Amino acid sequence: MEWPSIADIQAAQRGKVAPISHQLDDQDVYVDSCSRPWIPEKADDLLLRLMIVAHCGAQGHRGVNTMVQQLERFFDIPNVHIKARAFCADCLLCRHVKGGQHCP
Repeated sequence: MEWPSIADIQAAQRGKVAPISHQLDDQDVYVDSCSRPWIPEKADDLLLRLMIVAHCGAQGHRGVNTMVQQLERFFDIPNVHIKARAFCADCLLCRHVKGGQHCP
């Protein structure tokens, strides 16, 4: 898995209403004031991909805070803390290592 391309982000933004504070950049991608691409709330496939890349990096399965820092550095994702916490809570390897309850 790798970070999404500009085309992937454009496809996710297509047909969505960007926040009023965001502007189109020279690559036709809506970005925030820090030039981070906006990831729409309902871009489920793209969000899942971003979560996987940020969580399952070369350093292993990162915790929520590290994952959020990585995502916030490059992307504008609404409610990223909530999404990252839910993603990590559902990670089977993290559950196993941290001793959470397992589903049969």
